[in-house]
Amino acid sequence: MSKVIGIDPGVATGIAVYNPSTKELEMCSSTDFWGAIEIIKKNPSCLFVIERSKTDAVWHSGAANQATRNKTAVNVGKVLREADLLIEFCHIQGIKCKTLHPVGKVNARYFKSITGWKGRTNEHARDAGMLCFGVNYP
Repeated sequence: MSKVIGIDPGVATGIAVYNPSTKELEMCSSTDFWGAIEIIKKNPSCLFVIERSKTDAVWHSGAANQATRNKTAVNVGKVLREADLLIEFCHIQGIKCKTLHPVGKVNARYFKSITGWKGRTNEHARDAGMLCFGVNYP
């Protein structure tokens, strides 16, 4: 089976590469949108798992004020659009792609304990790693 690459879109786009044969992460870092496009182009035989957030998960009554809610709405819209563009690019290129909703935030210590990853990570890289780690799609 080819590798599985997780992508967590955003200003800092998380990227993780999982090898089902060795059951190990080979890469776990972050880049920008264009870096993610380059990774997709260079790995057309891989399966891509792209995070597509649920919009209802970001709205809450505890937001401080209208300006905060507006800023959140704009930021969420940007991330959703970026995810849609990555997904569309995969489809246009004929590259296998699946979408998942966020699986939840994990801290660095927990991430290392379940994945065995020894390098440094930020939350975006860990999010991408959680999308692909242990995935065994046919």
